[in-house]
Amino acid sequence: MKFINSVQKGTFMYILFLFVNNNSFASINFKSISFSEAKSIALKEKKMVFIDAYATWCGPCKWMASNVFSNDTIGVYFSEHFVSIKIDMETDAGIEINELFSITAYPTLLAVSPDGQLIRKQVGALDIDELLLWADYCAHPENSPYFISLKKYESGKKDLEFLLDFLVLSYNEEKPYDHLIPEIFTIMPTDSLKTASGFMIFQAFPQEYNSVHTKYFFQNFDYFYTFYPEDALSTYEKIIEIAMEENTAPKSKIIEQVNINFSDFPEVLDYFNDIINSN
Repeated sequence: MKFINSVQKGTFMYILFLFVNNNSFASINFKSISFSEAKSIALKEKKMVFIDAYATWCGPCKWMASNVFSNDTIGVYFSEHFVSIKIDMETDAGIEINELFSITAYPTLLAVSPDGQLIRKQVGALDIDELLLWADYCAHPENSPYFISLKKYESGKKDLEFLLDFLVLSYNEEKPYDHLIPEIFTIMPTDSLKTASGFMIFQAFPQEYNSVHTKYFFQNFDYFYTFYPEDALSTYEKIIEIAMEENTAPKSKIIEQVNINFSDFPEVLDYFNDIINSN
């Protein structure tokens, strides 16, 4: 009987040992290794590298570490698909990562292939469900909204609403999007600039000085200045600077337009004339 009890006790301890070790990935198993070492391991194990680019003072970074990275499901999924490392962005290792992937805010989450190619990038904190979905898109990119939209685009879908959505997806995924801009402005009505989304696109991608959208912007500048004063002025300045740099309009024509738009605002008029005359 003692023998049986000892065997049962030994079996229980063995099961407990297995349980503890099998749950060693109950949180993400961040390895204390370099990015280069992580890539080497990922290559051997046929995984991706996951980088938590953080700062020690960053509140959302600490929140993810306590509430998201510690989740059992997250830990299991990431141990299966990633070699995970944390990089303090204010260290030498962080400088290297910043040079490679242009980190602008914390936390930034990176999925990188073993050969160092960026697979996905997330700026800002995610909750458990969001991080699982993000990780799943890394492992199965064909299921991601970007790749689904890419297939539709390649199949010929080119309506304005779709192109605008695809532009946002491409920008957020850091995928090529320059080719979408002329397509969007080719079919975007000029009066759509008076919508919030239309003006946002025009502000982000100001058009050539003589384009129909720029002419509409000039002709209706009082409207844009009323509703978007700072953005309207900064967009105006961008258009002038691009025109001067690319020589797409003579100075006399630009000055004439500035006088039309700012005759009642002498300080603004002087500001733009200084920009024009300094080129």
